[in-house]
Amino acid sequence: MLRLLRSLESRLAAAFTYLASFFATQPLSSQCAALAPSLPSINAFFDNMLSSPQIAIPFAFILTLSIAIIIPTILTAFSSDPILCEVPLPSKTFDPYDDQDADELHDDDVRPQLCEPLIPHCIECFAPATSQTLGFVQSHTPGDVTHMVQVARAAQPAWQSTSFKQRKVVLRVLRDYLLYNQKELCHLSELDTGKPPLDACIGEILPTLEKIRWLLSSGEAALQPDPRETGPITMHKTAHVYFMPLGVIAAIAPWNYPLHNFFNPVLAALYSGNAVVVKPSEYTIYSSIHFARIVRRALTLCGHSPDLVQLVVGGADVGEALVDASIDKLFFTGSTTVGYKVAKRAATRLLPVCLELGGKDAFVICDDADVSHAATICMRGVFQNAGQNCIGVERVFVHEKAMDKFLSIVLPIIESMRVGKDVGAMTMGEPAVKKIEDLIEDAVKTGAKLLLGGKGTQVSGKGSFFQPTVLKDVTRDMDIAKEEVFGPVMTIMTWSEDEQLVELINDCPFGLGSSVFSANTRRAHAIISGLRVGMSNVNDFATNYLCQSMPFGGTKQSGSDRFAGIEGLRGCCIMKSVTQDRFPGIRTAMPKAFKYPTGENAFELAAEINDLTYARGVLSKVDNVRNLIGLLLFPSWRPRTVGSG
Repeated sequence: MLRLLRSLESRLAAAFTYLASFFATQPLSSQCAALAPSLPSINAFFDNMLSSPQIAIPFAFILTLSIAIIIPTILTAFSSDPILCEVPLPSKTFDPYDDQDADELHDDDVRPQLCEPLIPHCIECFAPATSQTLGFVQSHTPGDVTHMVQVARAAQPAWQSTSFKQRKVVLRVLRDYLLYNQKELCHLSELDTGKPPLDACIGEILPTLEKIRWLLSSGEAALQPDPRETGPITMHKTAHVYFMPLGVIAAIAPWNYPLHNFFNPVLAALYSGNAVVVKPSEYTIYSSIHFARIVRRALTLCGHSPDLVQLVVGGADVGEALVDASIDKLFFTGSTTVGYKVAKRAATRLLPVCLELGGKDAFVICDDADVSHAATICMRGVFQNAGQNCIGVERVFVHEKAMDKFLSIVLPIIESMRVGKDVGAMTMGEPAVKKIEDLIEDAVKTGAKLLLGGKGTQVSGKGSFFQPTVLKDVTRDMDIAKEEVFGPVMTIMTWSEDEQLVELINDCPFGLGSSVFSANTRRAHAIISGLRVGMSNVNDFATNYLCQSMPFGGTKQSGSDRFAGIEGLRGCCIMKSVTQDRFPGIRTAMPKAFKYPTGENAFELAAEINDLTYARGVLSKVDNVRNLIGLLLFPSWRPRTVGSG
């Protein structure tokens, strides 16, 4: 009951907080605020509410929303006994080699572990914001990878036989752990990547929780046998597509969002009945070890084998070994350059691969758009996680009539942004800083105007950061307009005609996401319809990823296939087409002429059946029926014409 009350309390608090922030931007908020102190009792409250429609309407909305939240919570709380997962996480001052609590964080059930730096083939884990060494991890060997895939495969059959109800219990345990440990988990991501806590919360925790929510509410329906239409020839049959687990799913994950990039493939693979092997980036092994412990502990608490989830670490040789291992599908997220190599290696044995690669996403502001709103969203799209996002805003297309207003809004704000507080570290360190500086320098030499930033920097003499940058008058022929920057750089391009805009956006090797801001939604959709990209948002940025019912992916050099949504979940399965008799005793009857050895009139009979079924015209069909009767009763008889001939 305590758990139920806490859950209700948190959901109601979240709902009221959201609505309060929404109504705070509306004129009636001042009336609500003025009225609040004069509500000493419930009776007085309702008296005031009923006498003021301006209060009654938002109150009714809040009440309806609260009921919609409370009822599912009560049903969920009483549907199963709660299982609390307790996995300790490192504190801000944790030292894996000296801290007396180090044993608590050591789990023999999870490999790899932090090791002494003198052990061969060690990978150093460091904090990019401070250059602090977090520890050392011994790389796996190709032989280790092969063995761990075999261990996962051995555990998978038992998991495949579990019900969706049992799998949902595991997801709820993980959801609760993420909710109750948000601060510690965000700190872990912050430590390993250098991102601010807010960027970690909305970029790591939020989409992961939403994925769990969607799987709990709609995942089972997505994997149920899908009925399909039958034609006139097969009307006596039923047709369904069944979704069977592939077996062992592998994921090679990037470093920009280590928590979400680990949980994302793991959740989909587990829910669809698979085992999963994850190779995180060498830059985020430290946090990934803890994320693996969380999932494996949750599986153990729910009575399942932790071997279903394996973590392998290392460099390119380990990645190659994973592609070569006996996995059934690979999800690769990373650069286009590495994606080419992965796809080529996988093709040697026809291993299916989902490639989610680079992006050069366009953010369009039309002359009729709400420029203030668009500018606010645009800055989040550019500077979230210091621009290190596959769907980050890389090209800002501002209509020439809106340019002055746009710059007047964004420049003062960007100039006030604090490096290390608002803009996080460059996770890949100095090589990333140098690449961005070179792209900016080349753009300026070829005509672009540098309005703010443009250089790498440090915070208190530590870490690798990049100044928030604004670059104007960028043209399509510049390298910075074609290559993925992956940094906190607002690259602004000007346009005047919609047709010209579509051509400019498509003149790019990437095709991942896009955003179009316009007061005219028909105009926005007309622009979107011409874009060669996998995802688009009207008057918003990246909200498609918070709709976990939708597939995620791009085209051109941004990759192929999709993850997330119904398509992504089914992509973890063998799609098996199954037919069976619709009615007992009614089966497919084969004409005698079709049986081996075939009859002399077999072709004529088949042609007449085709004509009767698919040709147009009633009179011709009458003729087909006559011919079929004649062919069946008198095998030696032939119609004057065969079929439509």
